[in-house]
This record gives sequence, C-alpha cells and structure tokens, in this order.
Amino acid sequence: MMIRNLIKRFFQAGLIGFSNAEERNKVLVITLFSLVSVVLLVTFGLENLLSDHRTLALILLVAALIIFLNYLYLRITNKHFHTAIFITSLTSILFVYLLVSGGTGDSGHLWFFILPSLVYLVLGLKTGTIFVCLLLAIIAFILFFDGNSLLHTTYDSVFSRRYFAALICVTLTALVHEFTREDRRQELLALSKKLSFLSQTDDLTGLANRRAITGMIQHEIIRFERKKRPFCLLIADIDHFKNVNDLHGHECGDQVLVAIAQTLDNNTKKQDIVSRWGGEEFIILLPETTYVQGKISAERLRRAIEVLEVFYGNEVIRVTISIGLTEYTKGQTFNQIIKAADNLLYQAKGAGRNQVA
Repeated sequence: MMIRNLIKRFFQAGLIGFSNAEERNKVLVITLFSLVSVVLLVTFGLENLLSDHRTLALILLVAALIIFLNYLYLRITNKHFHTAIFITSLTSILFVYLLVSGGTGDSGHLWFFILPSLVYLVLGLKTGTIFVCLLLAIIAFILFFDGNSLLHTTYDSVFSRRYFAALICVTLTALVHEFTREDRRQELLALSKKLSFLSQTDDLTGLANRRAITGMIQHEIIRFERKKRPFCLLIADIDHFKNVNDLHGHECGDQVLVAIAQTLDNNTKKQDIVSRWGGEEFIILLPETTYVQGKISAERLRRAIEVLEVFYGNEVIRVTISIGLTEYTKGQTFNQIIKAADNLLYQAKGAGRNQVA
C-alpha cells in the first residue's frame, strides 16, 4: 500500500500545472515511456558491455542518460511538446541505428513496432502522421534501396517486404485509433462548449444569466484592484411589470422581457455586458466606465425603453424602467457593489420610477 501510494504521488506530482486532460495524458505517456526506456536501456547497455559489445553498450547507455535528462527537463519546465518531439526523435534515431546495425542477435528491427502508437499518443494526429510518414520513408530506403551501404547486417527481400508490411499495418492501426480518439475528443469538446454556453445563458432572453454576470463582475473587481480600471454597475427593473402579466398574461410578459433585453443590448457598447439578473431585473456591467460616463449610458437606456413599443396581438404594450447606478470603489466586495446598486434602484423607484438614481 505504501509503495503504491508513493508511485501514485510521484506520477501525480509530474502532472501538476497541466489543467487540460489531453495534456496530462501526454505527459503521463512521456513519463512512463521515459522511465521504462531508461530502465531497459541501462539493462541492455550493461548486458552488451558484459558481452564485450562496447559500441552498442555505449550508445544505449548514452541514450538512457539523454532520455532521463529530457524527462527532468519536462518536470522542471512543463514543456511537454518540446519533450515529446525530442523523445520521439531520439527514439527513432536509436531504432534506425538498431535496424541498420541489427542490434543484439539481429533483433534491433523489432523495436520499431512500438513507435507508431507512441508517436500518435504524444504528438497527436496531424504532427504524428507527418512524423510516422517520414520514418516509414527512411525505413523503406534502408530496406529496399539497392546497394545501400548503410546496412551492417543482412535482411533478405522476403523478410524486408513482410516486415515493412507488418509495420504499415501497425501504423494504420495506431492511425485509426488516434483518429477515432481525436474525433471523440472533438465531440466532447463541442459538447462541453455547448453546455458551458447554456449554463451561462438565460433561456428566455439569450442574455448572460446570473452565474455568468457574477463571474464577470468578480473579474472586473480583480482587474480594478490590479490596474485601477474603473467600471460601473447598473441594476434596471421594469416598472409595474406585474401589471403586464396580470392584464395580458405571462406570454405577453415574456415577449416584453425579450424586447427589453434586445433593446438594452442594442443600446450598449460592445464591451458592455447586459444580463438578466432574475425576474424583471437586469444587470448591465460597464467596464472602463466612470460614474459620469455611466450616467450617460443609463439615461440612454432609460429613454430607449421609454419609447419602446411591444406589439402583442392588437395591443401595444409600453413600459418604463428604473435604474440604480453605482461606480465601483476600492475595497468593495461583490455583494457590497450589488447592494449599493440595489439601494439606488429602490431610490429611483421611490422617487417616481422611470428614472436613474
């Protein structure tokens, strides 16, 4: 149990700093491959050293050292793409050498079968395909180019053809697997974006909802504390909206809400955020806006609603809004700025409605 927990903590520590699941998977593959490779290369290197195959032993031990240093680079910098390119390139060069030299007992060519899966897992579909195609071209040149002086061992033509065909089959299997995996990933990504949009959008009006505007206001508070950039907050409430529902029904009330939402959105700047806070209340966030500028914007919105006509059947519905306007001041919390704007909204209501306070 203790050993398992230690191993688990070791690998989890290597994933710190990667919030994306795809990146974490690639880092985990690189980590596992690097550590297993180091163990195998050191083992085979020492075995060849004891067998007096000093050149091969030296190459394997140096490769083990470089792979381990590459792994340390990943742990220190978190640059998984650079590490992936390096380890796949180094492994390919090593395997090409084993193919050319034959390795121990002419078994060097066997190691190529693990490469396609590794390449696709750490480099992805597009980059992985380019890399594998280049690698296959190099292998084909080594095996089939007549009079190739690179080979230090002998592969007969039947073996070469069957070996290369088997390698292509393994590559195609890895390609299909990566293609389907990437396709599923894109579907999940699209679904995630859709769900994220729906979770932050008001169903009726299409405006940002309470959750979305809450996050945006909190972001503006943080930005103010860092950069001292001013912003204002408006809370707008439809005057006597209950009368609309009581006299004309909730379907008419929904139509009025949609029309007001569109009018508010059409009469704000691109940087401003209009949201439905709940019921007949709207919050408008005005980034990079002082109180004086906010007052002008609030009056423009009030007048736009005042002249708005909503057609419902044979009737024309007219409504007004009251607005509470506040500018953020240093040290205010989210709840405090909301309460400040809400208090001003009630002042506007108490002063006769259809005005800005």
